Amino acid sequence: MINKAKHQILKIGRSELNNIYKIFNNDSSVSNFHCEIFIDDEGNKFLTDLNSTNGTFVNGTKIKEPIKLEKNDILKLGNSLFNWQDYPLDFNLDYSSNYKDVNNNLDYNYEKKDNINRINYLWFLLIIIPFSLIFLNNKSNSVLDNNVVPNKPVPSIDNSNVNDDIIIPISLPISRPINGFSPYNNHYGKGVYDNSTGNVIKVTAPLSKDIVIMIKDVYSNRMIRNEYIRAGNVFSLTGVPYGNYKFFYIYGDDWSAYADFKSGSAKGNFLKNKGVGKSNKFSDVEFENGFYGTYSLTLQLMSNGNLTTVEGSEDDL
Repeated sequence: MINKAKHQILKIGRSELNNIYKIFNNDSSVSNFHCEIFIDDEGNKFLTDLNSTNGTFVNGTKIKEPIKLEKNDILKLGNSLFNWQDYPLDFNLDYSSNYKDVNNNLDYNYEKKDNINRINYLWFLLIIIPFSLIFLNNKSNSVLDNNVVPNKPVPSIDNSNVNDDIIIPISLPISRPINGFSPYNNHYGKGVYDNSTGNVIKVTAPLSKDIVIMIKDVYSNRMIRNEYIRAGNVFSLTGVPYGNYKFFYIYGDDWSAYADFKSGSAKGNFLKNKGVGKSNKFSDVEFENGFYGTYSLTLQLMSNGNLTTVEGSEDDL
């Protein structure tokens, strides 16, 4: 008996020769052969960057060598957030390293099933089902014959007071977004990235509140990033272009993708205990052209901090 290996290499990029490529069709920041995930015999996943142009990031950190993936790791390929947990990477079946059809995202070579047993089972169903239907039909007719009741008039229903306007509540909590999700791209536009700068803003969220951190270019007045960060988590915003920036953030409990933001000009907001925070400065951080650096922003009470926040409103955003 031959023992077949159960490891698998999952290719990711814009080329149709990858296992996963369709979701990156419109993102030029993702290389044709961007990265790969190797799954060993024990189900461990190892991520490798394939010398991509704009890099592969795990939890905001650019990887330079293979790294083992953990369950809640956040992957970003160029400018695209890649929810690798949504794909069936826990393999319990036998697979081949040759792909049957490159036009399918995840098309693996499963083991052959026992077709003979399946055909025999279908023949059994084809024989037994008609006899069962005949028996049930005769029994139901007998019951009807023994329980005949006279016809009664059907009472009329007054529909004059029925309200046809059905109100469906849409402001209900939904699934909590993951770190790095950008809820307001439809309002502000896609995030602005320049991965060649190496500039990073490392954000620590409050201990008890989820936030959406926003970064505004103080001179162009454009909001270049809006990213969700869960309470108490640390998340790195990478590839920040050179320039001067000011921070804003909204915070609260019970996120809903259908709640109004900025008086209905966009959707997505917290339903409870929400507010807006901002700094009291004109500019919070400067990334000087030709230099790179990491700026740490901690939205928690701490002594000797370098940033003072004040309450704002959504009109400030």
